[in-house]
Amino acid sequence: MPIMTTPQTDTAALAEQAANLFLQAFGNHPGFRLAHAKGIVCEGTFEASPAAMELSRAAHFNGKPVPVIVRFSNATGLPQIPDGDPNSNPKGMAIAFKLPGGGVTDIVANGQNGFPAGTPADFVDFFGSILATRPDSPKPTPFEKFLATHPNTARFLPTPQPATGELRHLCLFRQQLLHFRECPRWTPGDPLPNCSVRLENSIWISGRGGSQGAGFSF
Repeated sequence: MPIMTTPQTDTAALAEQAANLFLQAFGNHPGFRLAHAKGIVCEGTFEASPAAMELSRAAHFNGKPVPVIVRFSNATGLPQIPDGDPNSNPKGMAIAFKLPGGGVTDIVANGQNGFPAGTPADFVDFFGSILATRPDSPKPTPFEKFLATHPNTARFLPTPQPATGELRHLCLFRQQLLHFRECPRWTPGDPLPNCSVRLENSIWISGRGGSQGAGFSF
């Protein structure tokens, strides 16, 4: 049975617990990620519009072409899940902007507006409570106990899943926070201030092994 509480805050320990839960849920598939196992990796170029420079001094918004690596993926840890399977939602997209000087800016997004847990520890407990709940589990079940103490998760779960269809028609939501700093007060109707932007990436599991992929230009 999965561990239901995670008093430690060590990132490596949480990642190991999460990895074990994915293996328990979806099995072991060597050479594939544990989460969003099925995907395709593409290479391309990003070029921001001139208006982007009014919003941010970030290097990839300066109007010059920036190489990117993009991975589109299906949900679950099943590498052979059909793209049209409802369980393949929410679709995922991860982008790495390869900045001048060797820097990288990452974006992680998926097709559902939000995420079931606010911290890595909560995600481990959330996933563990699902796997610990059986049809004959006494009430309240482990999952019901988790929801009772995590109202944000309970509010998120009814969020409609996107309809399965072509990836180009999906709306993707970033799973990161944007922090604007050095930014003066702005009044609607005034020119947009030139603010610097700092990305705080979500802590996530990259999985064990690599991912099959092909290079494309787009």
